[in-house]
Amino acid sequence: MSSEVESKNRDKRWDLRRMTALVTGGTKGLGHAIVDELAALGAIVHTCARNQEQLNESIREWKEKGFKVTGSVCDVSSDAEREKLMKEVSSLFDGKLDILKIMLNHEDQAPAVIKRLKERLKQIWIAMIN
Repeated sequence: MSSEVESKNRDKRWDLRRMTALVTGGTKGLGHAIVDELAALGAIVHTCARNQEQLNESIREWKEKGFKVTGSVCDVSSDAEREKLMKEVSSLFDGKLDILKIMLNHEDQAPAVIKRLKERLKQIWIAMIN
């Protein structure tokens, strides 16, 4: 019974309904757990991964739970694929992105990828408010 009360209190405190989230690398490990938690709290989540089969399996699992999760194949270390991802997410979420979580397999690539992604998000934001 106490776990039911804890769950209800958590849901009230962490209500993410109407929030949008992008989680890269969301089909494995910590990325998968983050997508699962955000969606369980009501967020509309888009995730990406390099492997189409793993992506399809994860999305099927989330849909069975009733979660609002979409996904696309993307290697975020590629400028062209990242650009395509940002356009897709912007279109899916009508330009509204509340939560961004970047999961990378190669730590040595992280600073450059994050910097380029932040720059692109800034460009999209400026375009939206102009």
